[in-house]
Formats: sequence, structure tokens, C-alpha cells
Amino acid sequence: SNASRYMKETGYKFPVLIDDKSIASTYGITGVPETFMINKKGILVKKFIGGLHWNLMDFNESLNKLINEN
Repeated sequence: SNASRYMKETGYKFPVLIDDKSIASTYGITGVPETFMINKKGILVKKFIGGLHWNLMDFNESLNKLINEN
């Protein structure tokens, strides 16, 4: 309920997954922060562990490939 309230109060409109304690094990979460790229079919295609600079070559290439995927 805290996350939902925060999203509403700040005006965020993107989807947020609230973990029911099974998601962390499904995605193999090892700590925070971690970034996951999930394709349009809901399949995990790339995982970045640790802090991430959004302008990293590997991140941008992965993101562009994901965006342009059919």
C-alpha cells in the first residue's frame, strides 16, 4: 500500500510490480540495485547487477535492441 500511495502522490503512471516474495527468487535478485530488461512478451532478456550509468554502451545497445524487437 505504501508503494501504491507513493506512485499516486508523485504522479507516476508506469506499471510497478509489487513483490509477493516469489518474484525476487524468480528473477534471481541478489541485491539492490539491479536493472532488468523485459521484452514485450514479459521475458527477462538482460540483467545488470549493481549501480548503472544509463549511457553505458552495453546498456544502450541492449535497450535499442529491445525497443526495435518485433
